[in-house]
Amino acid sequence: MRFLANPTVRGLALVATVSALIVALSLEGTLAIVGGILWLAFLIAIVVFVVRLARRRRDAVDHWSRRGRVVMAGAVVLVVADVVMAVILSPTRGDAIAFFAVLAVSVIVALRTWRDEQRLV
Repeated sequence: MRFLANPTVRGLALVATVSALIVALSLEGTLAIVGGILWLAFLIAIVVFVVRLARRRRDAVDHWSRRGRVVMAGAVVLVVADVVMAVILSPTRGDAIAFFAVLAVSVIVALRTWRDEQRLV
């Protein structure tokens, strides 16, 4: 049992044991449901993070122009919607290219708006 002293081997043994139990007990459906719940929890965590970040920076954003606030909020909503759609639709090759294009444009717009508003303040 000396090989279980290695944390990597111990972790792999745990994964193998859980996998064997899932296959032996035919719990693939349950595993799919748990995976869906975990994805939903992950998406909620992303939304909570974005909202907390926005609230933390609210005093600086209050001094921005109306256009800057609207563009930044739109870019953030577009990024969150893009990630949600990528998770829900499980993209193919073309969809993945569109996902990264929308993500890149949204991030560029958000960064450029932030930089422009920082100059004005």
